Amino acid sequence: MNRELKDGDQIWLLIEAPDASGQWAHLARIICIGRIPDGLAPSTRRSREAQKFTLGMMKPGADPIEMFKANNEWLKSRGYLEETRIYTHGQGMTLSRGRPSSPVRQ
Repeated sequence: MNRELKDGDQIWLLIEAPDASGQWAHLARIICIGRIPDGLAPSTRRSREAQKFTLGMMKPGADPIEMFKANNEWLKSRGYLEETRIYTHGQGMTLSRGRPSSPVRQ
């Protein structure tokens, strides 16, 4: 699509880049042109709740598969579909480092 941005448009911005040492990082944001749509603010709040839930499980020695299962229970308990792809992944010298936390990919 090649057109000018207008009021009501939403943009998904994803920046992925390595630093001078070769370590990768990424940043993702949703940008709204004009007023935030009615459904987006509650969805953003729920996304933050899901992130907080995951962060609460991230401890040394945590089993990523158990975290994956707990996340799916959290999603189901709130009426969402279960995750079936990659739940988490590390980043480092390659863009997606290590084995993703997903029983689907074992």
